[in-house]
Amino acid sequence: MNDKISTMLSFAIRAGKNVWGVDNIPFRRNVGVVVICPTLSERSVKRLKEQVSVPVIRSKRPLVEILAHSGKAIGVTDENMVKEILKNIDENYELISEGK
Repeated sequence: MNDKISTMLSFAIRAGKNVWGVDNIPFRRNVGVVVICPTLSERSVKRLKEQVSVPVIRSKRPLVEILAHSGKAIGVTDENMVKEILKNIDENYELISEGK
């Protein structure tokens, strides 16, 4: 299944406008949105939401199925891609935090 968000995440990866990992995302200042895997533990989700001030979106499908990468969280740094991702949240994704 190819939806707009998975397409934008693929573009971000190819352009190098992304950050992988729950431990790395909070330390990058220019992350605009975070997409997490449904298999990410609730403890990690809570910690991530506390550490970042940007929207956090949970995918209904594992990121490895969508992007063919094994990470549990991806942060997008490109402003235009972030706007498109936030505009196209559908039934395959859930906004779990709107940021601070």
